[in-house]
Amino acid sequence: MSSSSAQRLMSRRTKTLLPTTWKHLQPKVTAESDEIQKAKTTWSKYYNRSKKGLPELRPDQVVRVQPFANHKVWKGAVVNKQVGQRSYEVATEADVRLRRNRHHLRATKAEVKLPEPPGASTPANTTSKTVPPCQVPTIHQQTTLAQPRPVRTS
Repeated sequence: MSSSSAQRLMSRRTKTLLPTTWKHLQPKVTAESDEIQKAKTTWSKYYNRSKKGLPELRPDQVVRVQPFANHKVWKGAVVNKQVGQRSYEVATEADVRLRRNRHHLRATKAEVKLPEPPGASTPANTTSKTVPPCQVPTIHQQTTLAQPRPVRTS
């Protein structure tokens, strides 16, 4: 390589105690060299060698939706349709439509009872069972509260 990493970062040569012409200190954006592009290709090859793609989900497949950061319960949902390459629209048990990345959805064999639309009471809709969402124990559920100590008065 003909330039240092600092030179590529700042698009110019750095000042030194050695005499330098003013022309060399002017910013000049350079294109990414073939060496850097080749190195990036090598890095990505080694990084991605153990990665596998997730299988696609089909409409009406039952899934669990990963909760947001401050929640612990994975909620049941049904896939409505595939929106993008890795994105799906799902309907949750609470009749909320969400768009989620495939990474945040897990296929499950459990049945999920979705709320019925008004006037759609048919025997086919009433046969599914309600499945409670997967519970992940939190710190508060794992520990029991100790009884308060009596206060001594002396």
